[in-house]
Amino acid sequence: MSGIDLRELAEGIFPSDGKDRTLALLWGYFDESGLNNQCIHTVVAGFIGPISEWVEVDARWKAELTRMGVTGFHTTECRGGRGEYQGKRDQAEDHLVRLATILGESDLDHFAAGYVGDWSEIQAEFPLVAANRFKHPYQICVELLMQDIQELCASRYSGSSVALLF
Repeated sequence: MSGIDLRELAEGIFPSDGKDRTLALLWGYFDESGLNNQCIHTVVAGFIGPISEWVEVDARWKAELTRMGVTGFHTTECRGGRGEYQGKRDQAEDHLVRLATILGESDLDHFAAGYVGDWSEIQAEFPLVAANRFKHPYQICVELLMQDIQELCASRYSGSSVALLF
């Protein structure tokens, strides 16, 4: 399997109207909370940035995981002292601060969107929207997040058209 030519990719995304376009390749990591039906909150958050920034973050992140003696990070396991974090609960807060510091000191852009409330009330009030577009608050959170990312990219890249691909 061969890679795609960047010019071909850009021409497939942007209209051929003769205007100069900017193609920014950004990497992202996103996570969510509150997907079960008992939760009254749903949050989707994450970070995006160029691969050069992710290389630095990844190296520091892996070093912190190694220092803690774990191979991966999951908040509920860390705070609950479960899984690889069993017996390490007393170190959890320091570990969380170290990981947050790695992200906070980076040049990655951060995004978050959330919903708090009883989604069944929205479904009752707006049945067509809830049934056809947003069956779960997660979907509206992701859409809000993507709008924020698109606005950031448009402002950062001189108002160029922005196309988000996944």
